[in-house]
Amino acid sequence: MFVVVALVFSTAPAAAVDRVAEQRSRVKAAQGRLDSLTARLTALLGEANSLDQALTSASVNVAVTRLRVQAATRKAEESKRAISARAREAYKRGSLGQIQFLFGVRTFAQFLSFAKTLGVTFEQDAATYKRLTEAASAIEAGRTGVEENKQELTAATKRLEAVRDEIQKALGEQQEFLAGAQSELAALEAARRKAELAARSVVRSGVSPAVEARRTARQRVLDERLAALLAWITPARLRSTGVVTTGMSSWYGPGFDGRRSSSGATYHQEQMTAASLVLPFGTLLKVDFAGKSVVVVITDRGPYIPGRVLDLSAGAAQALGLSGVKQVRMEIMTPAEPAPPFP
Repeated sequence: MFVVVALVFSTAPAAAVDRVAEQRSRVKAAQGRLDSLTARLTALLGEANSLDQALTSASVNVAVTRLRVQAATRKAEESKRAISARAREAYKRGSLGQIQFLFGVRTFAQFLSFAKTLGVTFEQDAATYKRLTEAASAIEAGRTGVEENKQELTAATKRLEAVRDEIQKALGEQQEFLAGAQSELAALEAARRKAELAARSVVRSGVSPAVEARRTARQRVLDERLAALLAWITPARLRSTGVVTTGMSSWYGPGFDGRRSSSGATYHQEQMTAASLVLPFGTLLKVDFAGKSVVVVITDRGPYIPGRVLDLSAGAAQALGLSGVKQVRMEIMTPAEPAPPFP
């Protein structure tokens, strides 16, 4: 039986396997592109955050510089008005007050002192106005530079937003493509699995209806025997043979449920059964895993993957809490009293 199944698997359509491998490669490549786009978008978001901070700082600098320009201009205007006031005062003194003062001076020294004081005051006022005007001009030039920097940052931010939007669009498209590719991969794997199941069923061509009828009748008898044996099994009715071993166990269920097993009985994934390549059909096997144990009946052949020694039914695996491929402890049991026959 093992040889037949091995031959069936060796002749499985290679095209289906190639399509699955090709689709897996496409999914892997799409995932790589998605990861690359995500990394680039993350970097752009960091750059955008830096630009936003720089733009905010530039906006503050523009506002502060404008206030400084206004203050410097105001001071220069105040100095200009002071000069104008002094000029008007000097004019008044020159036309009336100054003449009165000149008539009032008693010495030449008083006259020289008056003239000198008046000249120095005008010089100081003029120097102050010049300094304030130059300061206002310098600040105004700085304001222009700050505003130009803000404009450059604004333009850079817009360009960055455009690139970010483009990447986000590409990211969405890539995510959509990846979802479709994964769905297609799942469908291809399901189709391949179905083909493998069909191969494992070892369909024989040219079987007469009479032979098929006898097989169906035999299958019903075996199903009844298996159900009776499973219902009979209790710990008190079993004793150990002392044959204990360990090995890697997998499990199977979906896709095989309702099909004829290698023993001839119908496989029901919720029943406590298992497949083995070496143990006889009907062997009672106690399986321990993670502190739990179940007793299964060997009804099928498998697993056909190197390194595995047992293939539990889905129900048995669930009772043990076993998922994937795990190492289990196996102990062959024997009935302590007469048991229902199987097969």
